[in-house]
Amino acid sequence: METDETMIGARTVKPFAVLAAALFLSSSAVAAGRAKEPKPPDLKFVRVKEIRAPKSWTEGMQWIQADKKGRVYLLRSDVLEVYPVEPGGALGEPLSLGDSGLETPEPWRVAAMGEKPEEWLLLGSRMLLLDGDQAEVLERPNQPVWSITLFDGRPVALLGPAKLHRRRGETFDELPLLATWDGREWRDLVVESVAGLENPWGSDARAARDGELAPGRDRTLWLAQIYAPRLRQIHASGKTRIELVAGGEKLRQDDAAIERSRKLVEAMELPAADAARRVKKTSIEIMTYKVIHYAITVADDGRPYVLAAGDGEEPGLRLRRWDPVRYVLEEVGLMIDVPGMASMAWGRDGLHVAQWNATMGRYFIPRERLENARWRPVEEVEIEGVVVPPPEAPEVAETASADPGS
Repeated sequence: METDETMIGARTVKPFAVLAAALFLSSSAVAAGRAKEPKPPDLKFVRVKEIRAPKSWTEGMQWIQADKKGRVYLLRSDVLEVYPVEPGGALGEPLSLGDSGLETPEPWRVAAMGEKPEEWLLLGSRMLLLDGDQAEVLERPNQPVWSITLFDGRPVALLGPAKLHRRRGETFDELPLLATWDGREWRDLVVESVAGLENPWGSDARAARDGELAPGRDRTLWLAQIYAPRLRQIHASGKTRIELVAGGEKLRQDDAAIERSRKLVEAMELPAADAARRVKKTSIEIMTYKVIHYAITVADDGRPYVLAAGDGEEPGLRLRRWDPVRYVLEEVGLMIDVPGMASMAWGRDGLHVAQWNATMGRYFIPRERLENARWRPVEEVEIEGVVVPPPEAPEVAETASADPGS
């Protein structure tokens, strides 16, 4: 959705109006001197190119990934075809991965690309490692697998805080959060406490740990939690290098999801006699927390980019990035909507975003548009437990940029 108008805050205004308002604010600020504390600049919005899916495509998961040279590829799960993504977002001729030796198509729900477009790690009812014509079915960890990636040449899995097979009455004070495949078995990479979890299969437990993984530089990977505003950089040794929490570690209740779950439970209620005959035990767990992080990728300079939810006061989503040189987490607005999860890839030409459903299309933001964007520091960011205030905002209001991409 492109526009030639300048986006400021939650409103769209004409450039002339921006200039007039800026001149007024500038003169007012000079007159007021330093009487007031500077406020963070208004959130700016970056123009985004929307790319619609071909009409012939059927519904199915899709993922967008990039190799180390910044070449971008798109995988369609329903047909197992990999498309090279050309500069600007156009698709090239697909590479078929075949049926991977499976008798029926697999409903893959998570995928990650390796160092080449023929190499993929797929997660469905089984976990499959593809490399050209070769397919290896990996043994599943003894915990629920929530996310996967290929890191340091090996599969890595993000695990839920529950054992799939355990003895009656067996309890655990800690369980692996991340595990890596060594070619024969899964080995613990990061182990964390699970003490105090009333229901390790419940939405509270999932909201506290579920996330998205993205390989980084210098043998590190990034973990963006889906339901909490937390980012972590983890070394191949399992050590956490840095942890960022924006605006306090808060889970946001989704009132609409709570209402849907209530209606579902009511609809499933049966008379006692019918229940005794037809249903022995029914357990339903519905996620009732709002998504905070939709996707994560790491740029060629090592900075992680995260697609994040807005605050509800301004429209659209947020694109956040961590700058380790300036030591600041900053954000810019995106006038897009993602109904569900997404995937992102940093290419030579810029940032590519794919909706989870192949029929929903993709988005593209040129590299120069991101470089020229007016990023705003995220407030109240805890870095390794220390609250770091954002850099001081300018005391005099800025005029609108002449670049329509900011």
